[in-house]
Amino acid sequence: MKYLYQINKWLILINLLLFIIPIYGFMFLILTGVIQIVLAVVIAFNINKLEANGKILFLIYIVFTSIILFLTFITHNEKLYFGNITFIVVMVISLLLALLHLKITYLLFKKANHETN
Repeated sequence: MKYLYQINKWLILINLLLFIIPIYGFMFLILTGVIQIVLAVVIAFNINKLEANGKILFLIYIVFTSIILFLTFITHNEKLYFGNITFIVVMVISLLLALLHLKITYLLFKKANHETN
């Protein structure tokens, strides 16, 4: 569980650096999201290691990530696609979710370090 935060931290840092050229940042954000979903599955199997506030944050992350995935799926249809604004809004919300996921993994990292000391 300690390594989840390290992986996530480096993903976010690389992503923020790539946002110097926005298209690269947006493309890497998709990869970051996929990796964070895999990390979220790992966290879900170890949810008892989260404290109460971490569980609430994780539930918020799961709900909003599911909504964004659903919106991305239905706006893929040409009739429901509203242009670049939809893409930018979804990506900005995805970036905020990535930062929320970073906070969750930080809470796990902090608790794991506290238990070993």
